[in-house]
Amino acid sequence: MLFQWNKLVLHARRMLGHSALAAIYAQLGRIDEARAEAAEVLRIEPTYTINGTQKETERFQVSRARGALFDGLRKAGLPEK
Repeated sequence: MLFQWNKLVLHARRMLGHSALAAIYAQLGRIDEARAEAAEVLRIEPTYTINGTQKETERFQVSRARGALFDGLRKAGLPEK
């Protein structure tokens, strides 16, 4: 059971790291790198959507950071829904 939990945590961390890099690269205007990271997000989690991430992060009160994150994810080419 612990092994499965560890695999799940590693999977989530990898996907989160790639999605964050996609947003960061996009905000820096490095669109090719952003799209490469976005492709990796979708390889790891084919059903990933920005909408799903927005719902998961609604409890965070830092709206400016959330806005920049989602704007970057859109620029990187990740699907909205």
